[in-house]
Amino acid sequence: MNILLWISVIVIALWMALKYLPAGTERFRPLPEAIALIPLFVVPLLLIAVVALITHHRPQLIIAVMLIVVQLIWQIGYVMPIPDSWTAALGVPKQTIAQRTTSQTPQSGPAKTGSTLRVMNLNTRYGRADTGSIVHEVEMDHIDVLAVEEINDDFVKRMQDSHIADQLPYLVLGDKAKTDNGGSNAIWSRYRITDFSTDTLNIHAAAVPSATIDVDGTAVTVAAVHTKSPARSGADWSQGIRNLGLFAIEPTTRHALVSQAEATGITPTTQVEQTTGTGKGTGTVAQPPRTAVIGDMNASVYHPSFRYALALGERYGGTGLADSSFELHHGWHNTFPATWPGFPALIEIDHVLHTPGLKPSAIKTVKIPRADHKALIVDLTIV
Repeated sequence: MNILLWISVIVIALWMALKYLPAGTERFRPLPEAIALIPLFVVPLLLIAVVALITHHRPQLIIAVMLIVVQLIWQIGYVMPIPDSWTAALGVPKQTIAQRTTSQTPQSGPAKTGSTLRVMNLNTRYGRADTGSIVHEVEMDHIDVLAVEEINDDFVKRMQDSHIADQLPYLVLGDKAKTDNGGSNAIWSRYRITDFSTDTLNIHAAAVPSATIDVDGTAVTVAAVHTKSPARSGADWSQGIRNLGLFAIEPTTRHALVSQAEATGITPTTQVEQTTGTGKGTGTVAQPPRTAVIGDMNASVYHPSFRYALALGERYGGTGLADSSFELHHGWHNTFPATWPGFPALIEIDHVLHTPGLKPSAIKTVKIPRADHKALIVDLTIV
């Protein structure tokens, strides 16, 4: 028992340390999956602590308790604010855009503050999710924007047959591509679409549709994303997640950086790092439009690549992206898996990220029949 307890606490300690790997190095499988499981180690650590207590193995008991404390400290940001100065040591992202706001105005300009945009995300599980339930949820919860992943033509037809247009009359479909992972993405909107793209940003996975909508006179851009599953390609998974950080860079500049990267054969994120040199923002560049990046990102705040994406905008003088769930301090909003009988969702891999000019005010998850993810619903207030 002594040896078994030692092996258990050492393996868990090393496993937990994986969250501090440099961004991108966790692309090698099974590291993405292993890191996603780190917050669940509270349960085996409690079991180890109980066994060590009963069998009088004091050193293993002390280590197990210390690791439990570390786990709780890592998750404290979900229930209360933490100073920016703590984030590097804790291996967590900075919590709010407000803490990082520069003197620049979002590119979308002055806004009618106080308006709220309610967005909903759902991975439809290869388009199998029950469309009647989705439309019912849209109607009952007064959803303004619906982002969906893993859809197909049959799903779109079933949504139309379920009268989604009565609630959300505007639609942008993402381009279909060989890189689709389980299907393509789409956005339905209650608000008029003033501009759109069927493939906004290359994330080495399904095309990313985006729509600029008019919310009570304020332009807000929404994008539906679904990063590659690490089971399909760990390298594409990591680079795709890191590329999400480009949404925090003003579009004209972003397009120029991507073009430069393509011309030189490097990744866009590497181009940002080489362009900024020091890797620290100056606060002198134009902010991006008010943007919400919504989707199944196959990553949590425990993944270094995800935290890198949230902070990438800072490298170019901006403020980066904020994760609505981590910013609100309203606890955990796990979304996957949603199909295990008798088990709750265990990990939070669906997110609503946002740029300056938007601030989350409410969040919840909802179960949709025949979907393997819970729907994530977030209220974003224009500020």
